[in-house]
Amino acid sequence: MGFKKVLSQIYRSPTGRAAYSIVLSIVVGVLGSRVATALDQRGAMTVWAALRDSQSFWLLVLVGLLGFLYHLGDYLDHRALLRHLDDDHCKALIREKGLDQLAEQVRTAIQHGQPSGAVTVEQAQKIWAGVFKK
Repeated sequence: MGFKKVLSQIYRSPTGRAAYSIVLSIVVGVLGSRVATALDQRGAMTVWAALRDSQSFWLLVLVGLLGFLYHLGDYLDHRALLRHLDDDHCKALIREKGLDQLAEQVRTAIQHGQPSGAVTVEQAQKIWAGVFKK
């Protein structure tokens, strides 16, 4: 399973999102405590040297960067979903995917008493599957 697919599943799963937030908070807390302990042991005069030499500091920076990337991806995912709230975007999407033509075919078939003759289930599923693909 690819990295993007795993992230996508985490974004879409409420449990995955909650677990990620909890684990991130715990890891940041533990690493922050370790950095503070390392600074306390070395003394205030050598703060930058202690930070530079502390493995916990670099792990904290890495975890912070991963958290930032996660939240950036989450933001982009939500932004992609929010564009479907725009009526004009949805109408254009319906026209682009041919859903208005499909609806007209089904409506015409039903009016003529042939609901199964207009579009097969397989055809409708193919059209529907392609609607939200990027």
